[in-house]
Amino acid sequence: MQSYAVGSLDQEQFVPIRLRVDVLKRLLAEHNVCAEELHCECTRSKRILMNLLLQAAAV
Repeated sequence: MQSYAVGSLDQEQFVPIRLRVDVLKRLLAEHNVCAEELHCECTRSKRILMNLLLQAAAV
């Protein structure tokens, strides 16, 4: 595994993370996550994210 100095990382890079759906749903509901900052690498994740965003917007 490659290590990087904190200052050497490109600020525009994406970092893949795992986040439970219930946690994402709570963060969206509390407006602690900006939807336009979320990106998905697969269709399934994108579909889950879009459904959660629609649910958050309906509240």
